[in-house]
Amino acid sequence: MTDKAMYLTDDRDLPLDDQRALVIFPGGNGDWYLQVTPHHGRSMDGVRICTSGGAASACPGLPNAIAEAYRCMKAAADGVHRDPGFQSELPSQLAEAKALFEEALEKAVKADKHDVPFGISCEEAATWHRAQASSLQWVLEMLP
Repeated sequence: MTDKAMYLTDDRDLPLDDQRALVIFPGGNGDWYLQVTPHHGRSMDGVRICTSGGAASACPGLPNAIAEAYRCMKAAADGVHRDPGFQSELPSQLAEAKALFEEALEKAVKADKHDVPFGISCEEAATWHRAQASSLQWVLEMLP
């Protein structure tokens, strides 16, 4: 848990033993873990926020909000102020990403035999292209 982000409560008028901290850390599985801990930041209790299924389905936007909170907390710990206006860039970044996925899908659908990992058979190449096209199509369907 060396990559944790921690924010100590604003209730600094409380005795130290009564102060709590918010701790967020990424799991090796891509999910997020949140804890409300004593002031020292160590606890065995927490909440797992799934980035696929779970919270991503039941509460869309929550995993992204947790990820952004984590980035803000890490930046603040490094003395960097994150500009809240960063979200204004999101539509153009999303459009750029969508164009890249569409280009990759077009390439996958063409199924060029030279466009596969080295050393696989023609049959494996066809399967590889279908899997790639299917994955890219899914991504495009998930984008707004």
